[in-house]
Amino acid sequence: MLRTLTHITAAAALLAATSTQLNAQVFVAPNAVEYVFGDPHVTPAQNTSCYSLRAGYAYFPDMAPVLGSAYADLYVAGWNSKDIGGRHEVTVLLTEPSNPTNVLWKASIPYTGIQDLQVGSLRNPTTNNTEILVAYYQVGVGHMLDVYKLNPSVPSLASHTTLSHAPTYGRISMDFHATYDCAIAWVNTEAGPNKGIQAKVYINNTWSGVSTLSGTANKAGVDIAITQINGPVSAYPLHFVYSGGGFVTESSVDMSTLALAPGTIAPTVNDNHYAGAGLASRLVLDCPDFSTSTVVANPSAWAYTYSDGINVIVRNRNATLGGVNMSIVTSGMLGNSALDPVGGVYQVFSPAINYGQGYPNGSPEEIMVTWYATDGAGDNGYMALRMNANGTAITSTPDYLKLPNANTASIPSNFSSGIALSKTGPKSVGDFLYATYYDIDPVTGLYQLHHAFHKWSDVVFKGEGATGTSGSAAMEATTFSAYPNPFSDKLNTFVTLAEDGVLQLELHDMAGRLVGQYNAPLTKGGHDVAIENAKKLTAGSYMLTATVNGKKIDTKMVVKR
Repeated sequence: MLRTLTHITAAAALLAATSTQLNAQVFVAPNAVEYVFGDPHVTPAQNTSCYSLRAGYAYFPDMAPVLGSAYADLYVAGWNSKDIGGRHEVTVLLTEPSNPTNVLWKASIPYTGIQDLQVGSLRNPTTNNTEILVAYYQVGVGHMLDVYKLNPSVPSLASHTTLSHAPTYGRISMDFHATYDCAIAWVNTEAGPNKGIQAKVYINNTWSGVSTLSGTANKAGVDIAITQINGPVSAYPLHFVYSGGGFVTESSVDMSTLALAPGTIAPTVNDNHYAGAGLASRLVLDCPDFSTSTVVANPSAWAYTYSDGINVIVRNRNATLGGVNMSIVTSGMLGNSALDPVGGVYQVFSPAINYGQGYPNGSPEEIMVTWYATDGAGDNGYMALRMNANGTAITSTPDYLKLPNANTASIPSNFSSGIALSKTGPKSVGDFLYATYYDIDPVTGLYQLHHAFHKWSDVVFKGEGATGTSGSAAMEATTFSAYPNPFSDKLNTFVTLAEDGVLQLELHDMAGRLVGQYNAPLTKGGHDVAIENAKKLTAGSYMLTATVNGKKIDTKMVVKR
């Protein structure tokens, strides 16, 4: 049944987005927000990373003519392709403070011939501008660091630094503390004394020299995280996690040591766990930005995660208890149901982690874990849970949180999942935990990068809780999509209703002006709504919102060429 949305007028906008999937999942705004933005030709996607910073910490005086002020929340992401010669991309979003739905400015930075795009930001001590940092491995050349200055038009490259001359790929990682401190680590495959895990730090507006961790010449897969310890012992450690010989090692070095005395440094080993041949994912590590510890002997708090293909494993140390704990978060040991009680049905991939202290509301330290799960048939998507820092109990709604618009009915056999959580704690990122993950749009067959924002301390991503009291099965099954996206002469919307209802579609420009609407009763089932007059729109971006029976279903960002 074909319906037409009319009464559309011209408007200008700033943000572009790729199309969204048909099997949309209902979630509650503003506590959970999701949209798609990124080059759909980053294919086949392999990894993603993300970073976020709240207004005030993020400061853009040169962007004031576009933003309306010098302050905006910053969300930066990277995703790269398995095809080294293909497209790789960094995305930058500046939004209204504490409101990720209001995008004030966006940009895309393309890359080619690289692996592992890692992203973050630092404040330039001379100009006071917040600048974007991008670290990566340039194939056959070595590890690199680029710094970008944001301009009202496009980001401009401020500096380019060679970190290594590694002839073959070794993973690279970055982490940041507040706005002025940073650390970068990478696996250097050069022969000789430089071989192994190397790092450099940025403290007091100065980059240090390069240090090499002793005993890491045969280690791989490094990830890092920074924490600041307040309590009986004050310290500023940089934590590392890496693998080799079937073991996963968690170690640390104080940032001041790396800054003042770079060279070959023996790290403090905090944990050495035998994972055997079961390590089937990248290692991902995080620490709380600040840790108030009562443990004098080893006060650091940290957590890392990996998958063996069947389960998601987390090892962590709580700064209060001090001991190392291991949680198999998909097994049911946290009081949740086992994800795969019979075994052999679900496979899990690409876990990511965020260890937060509980800012801004003073809640206890908690650990968010996310991953991709598939039964190889009709259940494929990204899910999560949140657990206490002891690793003993789930603190989110049982049993698993499905990330917004993160499930698809099918996935091609060559699909390789990827998800990332911003390591920045909620003190410096404001009200939302930022996540990026990608899948394949079932309409276009192209990859799409999701940007999701989860309200800190909210126990759900979506409207339906454990008992279904906060949402309805009918609303959960109601979906809508917009395609093609970008569009030129015609924009189609496909809506599936789980029951009879009144559908309302509203199209707004990025200034919030209503430029088109549709309101009509529809019967249960699928309906095509064609926006016939879309060719009259001014080139730019728009927000398309669907409401059924007065309840908001979702909002899509669409772009007119």
